[in-house]
Amino acid sequence: MLPNRPAARLVTSGPYRITRNPMYVSLVALYLAVSLLLNSWWPVLFLPLVIFVMGLAVIRREERYLAAAFPEEYAAYRRNVRRWL
Repeated sequence: MLPNRPAARLVTSGPYRITRNPMYVSLVALYLAVSLLLNSWWPVLFLPLVIFVMGLAVIRREERYLAAAFPEEYAAYRRNVRRWL
């Protein structure tokens, strides 16, 4: 699946069974891990802002696209799978 092409199907298996945004969950975990590894707490203070901006700028846009592309299927998926964890 290429990000510059329309989605051909809605993926609901693998990590998508647990969270609608496994890539963003893993990026947040990596962000926290690097902060802890470097023994630096100030990046952790900015994490809520990073998550908020990501939700507004990226996730909402992706969800609007998926809701338009797969109306019934995505609505059912949203009811059964949380956005984060």
